[in-house]
Amino acid sequence: TWGNFGNDSGGECGVPTSKRFTMPNNGNGIFWYSYESGLVHTTVLSSEHDLGRNSPQYEWLLRDLEKVDRRQTPWLIVELHRPLYEGEMFWDQNNVGIALRHEIEDLLVDYSVDVVFAGHVRSLVLNHSLRLTSLRHTAVSCLSPNVRTRILRNVV
Repeated sequence: TWGNFGNDSGGECGVPTSKRFTMPNNGNGIFWYSYESGLVHTTVLSSEHDLGRNSPQYEWLLRDLEKVDRRQTPWLIVELHRPLYEGEMFWDQNNVGIALRHEIEDLLVDYSVDVVFAGHVRSLVLNHSLRLTSLRHTAVSCLSPNVRTRILRNVV
């Protein structure tokens, strides 16, 4: 089932954020929501909550993607903490990305998401043309002089 990936945080990670910030009231507080700015519709997801089909977050994501008017906001961006693709050989971390790909990648492709921004990994990973579509996936985290940089091509 979703989330059987170990005891990463015990759930406390969102508490400081939930007490300090107010997010749009169209999802689940700080965990998943969307907003528009100029020509961009941004959907923020929680990779720490169930994204399996028929879960509350998946159903919300589907409704959010369905309502995007690409004439008003031609750019569609999805953000989440953990990446769908992992370029490092940390197999215990890759299972989250594999699960994310299994559950939401088709949806992101079907709705022509332009870019997916993710974090968590301590390297810069740029994936281009996933699954031979226009979907782009970028995972960026902790950019410092010690960061290893990789460009992955044709990852699938």
